[in-house]
Amino acid sequence: MAEESDNQLKFLFFGELPPSVVHGVSISNKINTDILSKIGELHIIEEQWSLRDHERFAFRKIRSTFQSIGKIWRSTRKESPTLFYSVLYVSLLGVFKNLLSIIAVKIGNRNTHLLLHVHRSDLKEYISGNFIYRLFIRFFNRCGVTFIVLSETQKEEIKKYLNKIEVLYNAIDESEIYPLRITRSDSNIRLLYISNYIREKGILDLLNAIKTFKIDRYNFQLDCYGGFTDVITKAEINKLKKGYDHININKPVFGKEKNKVLNSADIVILPSHNEGLPLVLLEALRLKKPFIVTKVGYISEILGEDYPLYCKVKNIESIRNAIRESLRLSENNADKFKSYLNKIYQKINYEQHRNKLEKIVHETLTIS
Repeated sequence: MAEESDNQLKFLFFGELPPSVVHGVSISNKINTDILSKIGELHIIEEQWSLRDHERFAFRKIRSTFQSIGKIWRSTRKESPTLFYSVLYVSLLGVFKNLLSIIAVKIGNRNTHLLLHVHRSDLKEYISGNFIYRLFIRFFNRCGVTFIVLSETQKEEIKKYLNKIEVLYNAIDESEIYPLRITRSDSNIRLLYISNYIREKGILDLLNAIKTFKIDRYNFQLDCYGGFTDVITKAEINKLKKGYDHININKPVFGKEKNKVLNSADIVILPSHNEGLPLVLLEALRLKKPFIVTKVGYISEILGEDYPLYCKVKNIESIRNAIRESLRLSENNADKFKSYLNKIYQKINYEQHRNKLEKIVHETLTIS
């Protein structure tokens, strides 16, 4: 076995990055490309589109895709990258984009290795339920693609479909999310939702749970931060919020402002209908903040089956019960619970993530 030395490594990345597009995948892309840039020469071809095009067909996305494919071919031909890194899309249009990307790479330089990162927890369902998608996956296997998946559980779920699989838990940039000392001017219990305003993220369930929620001795304030993806959901959110001054609907926050918002929260909530491994979970763990979340995707692989602050999907009363339990833990076992959250985080911190990604890269580049 021989391995290419670090000073020969060249990486080509194609995908979405902040601040042009801000969501969990783009933030994860930024973290991973920053790591790649430290172990080799990195060239980026950024995919750009509007958040309003989330999971919908748009001709501008088709035009942008073909422009990007041309850039990938030219870059591969000129730079001869050692590794091409991108996201595996879970849609027919998206996987066709993967196909075009791989063809462009291999035409430009047939020796370039291929690494596709899975960010969806429903990949098994999509592969098993869609024959055309399975054909694409078989072709990728024949091209020697290495797939990165979200968890050990997901690896077991899809190992019969993918030939080369590596596990990499999500991570956050610890230079951006870190503890701050916050001075509060009120005694409200601050609840925080920080994700885009997508129905599947459970935002409507959360608003219905909080708008008339009361507990003796407590006043609640719900602060929501994110971007709108469609006018229908926006109208529903505005309707639910109307007349409830303790609910605040805000634009997305980034950098230092996002860190401040997270540090100011008492409880972070994401009652999502479907998740992989959300970054806001890791951010809350990093700051030892109680995190209320549905047991979906691979969240329980990180938090464990007995985590006390799970809520049920689309269940308003279970969100309220989880808030009650969070307050009880904060009153009776605050230090113990913070230690418990910190212990979970240390298993998936940035250092663990960086080391694992570097190992995956070198194993992918190992030549027989």
